[in-house]
Amino acid sequence: LNGAPNAPARVAFGEDRLAGAKILLDEGKQTFAIPGPGDFHLTLPANGKDRKKPLPLEITWANGMTFNNDQLLATFEGNLIARALQKESDLRQLSANVLRVKLRRVAGVADATVPVDLNGAAGLTLPGMPPAAAAPGPHAATTTPASPEELTLASMTAEGKVRATAATTDDAGHRLTDMDMETEKLLYDAQSQTLTIPRN
Repeated sequence: LNGAPNAPARVAFGEDRLAGAKILLDEGKQTFAIPGPGDFHLTLPANGKDRKKPLPLEITWANGMTFNNDQLLATFEGNLIARALQKESDLRQLSANVLRVKLRRVAGVADATVPVDLNGAAGLTLPGMPPAAAAPGPHAATTTPASPEELTLASMTAEGKVRATAATTDDAGHRLTDMDMETEKLLYDAQSQTLTIPRN
């Protein structure tokens, strides 16, 4: 997919969307990549436990990104910034040279539908999603039955000039603690909501 100077190429599926000057999709290998700068808006679904409602995230980068569907691993490189778009999130903002985002599959809603917009690329299928017929017109808007499994965040690994800001709040929304740290490597586990600085 190739974008125009004032209109980047984009792929939108449900509430999530990717954008960049060029998006390279490989259906056979179930991968996609964006060379150069881009942005990724994704929403982590509520799980009824630590995350009471959906959590929107935004990731921007300068050098490029890749996604491997077999490993459920996204890698972002170059002056990246990941930030939560709502105040209820513990992890507010993360910046680094490299960010690796590991996803995991969770049970979803089998009868849901997901609108897919491939920005004019009729007939292409997103990695990890079933095929869909493209609608006529300059933009290939499709509606695809959702998988009974959804993807959610498992962990993030940031490397190189890492800075993370976070905060914790009580059930009433009152702030309890604030954190601002700098390190060369930082691990974030989404299930336990813990940040770890490796010794080596």
